[in-house]
Amino acid sequence: MTKKELKKLEIIKTGFFLMKSKGYNGTGINEIIHTVGIPKGSFYYYFESKEGFAIEILNYYADRLLQNVADALTDPSQPPLQRILKLYKRQVADYLDNSSFSYGAFGTRLCQEIGSRHTLVKNAAEKVYKDLIGLHNQCLLEASAKGDIGRDIDTAKLSEFIIYSWEGALMRLNGSKNADSLQTFNDMLQDVVLKRA
Repeated sequence: MTKKELKKLEIIKTGFFLMKSKGYNGTGINEIIHTVGIPKGSFYYYFESKEGFAIEILNYYADRLLQNVADALTDPSQPPLQRILKLYKRQVADYLDNSSFSYGAFGTRLCQEIGSRHTLVKNAAEKVYKDLIGLHNQCLLEASAKGDIGRDIDTAKLSEFIIYSWEGALMRLNGSKNADSLQTFNDMLQDVVLKRA
């Protein structure tokens, strides 16, 4: 990476962690440039606008997220359904141990906050969902081909259901500051959703 690319990545990482904790509206450009240690003009050298910056952050988040999920859901050493269960068990364990997620609701929160005003941000967040659905769907299709779930199951809809249920559990966690929603999600995923599929 060039020096310019490294500096841009540093600004994106800083913005990601600030927006993850404070939201889009709660994160000012002045705070970002102060944290990174650059003049305000340098921010606009790298990014056309705060909206464009948010899209870059979403892309950074998506790259990390999708690689993490893809690694888990394409692991040939595990049966397909076990890959899904293992992915979410690991996410819950990460939160209980470190109070953090590698697979969280960042895209959802950003879209809820500004998606109605910024179509490009909304579209970037929607792409993350479509890619996540695709990764889950491929894993479930493999499970279907192996006979681990019924061949009549609509794997795309089941993928959506899993992702939306996970996002709902995270939103409940954010509101209650209680991890019960995550444990309930994991229990139902294992004992009901994938067991009955």
